[in-house]
Amino acid sequence: MLLGASLSHAEAPAPANAERELRTLLARCLAGTAKCEELDGSGSAKTDELRQVTRTANALIEKLGQQGGAEVLPLLRQLDARGSFEAAYAREALKTRLMTQALATRPCAPPSNEDVTGELARLGDFAALRVEGGKLVAVRPTPKELGDLAYFLVAVRDAGPPVGETQEPGSDWRKPAQSNASLDAAYAELKSARLQGDLRGMDAAARRYLVLLGYPAPLKASEENTYGWHASRYTLVMREWAEVQEELGAFGEAAALYRRVSPGDGACGTGWDIALQEQILGVIRATEQHAGCRGVVAERLLDVDDMSRLSNALSPYGPERLREAGFDLPRLYRGALVTRHRDMPPEELQRVLSAAPEPLRTDALRRLQERGPEAWEKQVLALEGFADVGQRDALEPLFVLAVSSMGETQHRAVAALSDLVERPQRDPCAKNELLVGDGFESDGKRFIHKLGAQCATALKPRERDALATRLLPLLKSKDGQTREATVKALGRLGSPLAIPRLRQLDKDPYSEGFYLSDDQTRQIPIYRVREAAAEALKRLP
Repeated sequence: MLLGASLSHAEAPAPANAERELRTLLARCLAGTAKCEELDGSGSAKTDELRQVTRTANALIEKLGQQGGAEVLPLLRQLDARGSFEAAYAREALKTRLMTQALATRPCAPPSNEDVTGELARLGDFAALRVEGGKLVAVRPTPKELGDLAYFLVAVRDAGPPVGETQEPGSDWRKPAQSNASLDAAYAELKSARLQGDLRGMDAAARRYLVLLGYPAPLKASEENTYGWHASRYTLVMREWAEVQEELGAFGEAAALYRRVSPGDGACGTGWDIALQEQILGVIRATEQHAGCRGVVAERLLDVDDMSRLSNALSPYGPERLREAGFDLPRLYRGALVTRHRDMPPEELQRVLSAAPEPLRTDALRRLQERGPEAWEKQVLALEGFADVGQRDALEPLFVLAVSSMGETQHRAVAALSDLVERPQRDPCAKNELLVGDGFESDGKRFIHKLGAQCATALKPRERDALATRLLPLLKSKDGQTREATVKALGRLGSPLAIPRLRQLDKDPYSEGFYLSDDQTRQIPIYRVREAAAEALKRLP
């Protein structure tokens, strides 16, 4: 947002002055409880004078986000509660800046050789899952794999539970409880405190609400009486409480709440991915300021900060913090990759381990009982992360993973390879070509920087042809999703060698889901490989 519409850069006031000016400018707004027209940037019935007020207010709000301290958070809360999107963005920018300033004073050290050696000595009971004869079997990892896994496990030794996966028993939007006057009163207190920017009051009201449902024990979610499209009311209260705890400097409790709250348990399935991303960022901010980086190595490896990527900036939430501290990022991802396929249902994992030869069978089952599934690859999206940080060095290992895995792991490996090698729309090596980064896709996947974004890393035509030739056999897979992922990869890779084979897929039998006919009376199957092949052929030269 530009300040020039209302304030020149030289005239921009210091945070304390900006706060005073905002309170004066928006006195009428702050005196009420409704959304304010002064903060509504889209109002078509506004006068020129009111539009100027909005521009000035937004410039001052942005200034608070850029330069203000924790003391301006109450005012930003008040404005957020009255409909200011700019105030919500400013709060996040301010909290990000406070975290960044604190990083230099918080511990962040990579695993020591001594710790890795100690962890390696405890890995004799770990079983890796590999595909043999078309099924998963438990085997002992190679010495290199064990070394990488030991390094990773030391790095995540202080990790908390995965963000957003706690299930509160009894939560069901289809069965809200009867009206509960105590819960309603606590929520009314929270709303009132929010409008006043009273962080302590918000803290007390949110705590009271959740204690009524049993907090800190598992919540009696069946007693919740209010559900929205995206979340239950107790979920919204818990998420807001996490934010307030962070803003009050109670970082330990804030991190625990960010981890615990569900990203979406309402009647509509949309929006959960945005909520989950915000919770992960909150966990990183709170944990870093509470105890340093070791507790959020896993979350940093996810690299979920889309907003920094839009500006081609290094994210303060991503793995760069670990790299600067001396962590070996490729090794971290390689270590997590040793645990691939372990994200299967618990009974299936136990069955695969039970089929291992002794003494691995007994050792692996005991470790499973003591430590759980240790499905770190899926938890940190190591396939995608390895592709992103490894770049050209990841090509061959990623291809091997794509052809030697099965199920969702194979689908993701092929997709990660596809993202990495996507043919650019313009030649990055041509003179006078303007390339803006390597694109931005908001599709919920872990971002992977494309080789084709830079001349130095872009694949040559012969390399594309060679890779396409090696991928073509996957089109014979019995798994329709593998064939679909491979078709998409061939289309993005851009080798014309794939054209004849793709043209043969117009009768592929794999279907999932359906379209409704124009008259809404018939379900028409979606033949996903056929459709993917048609789209891929459009992309090929």
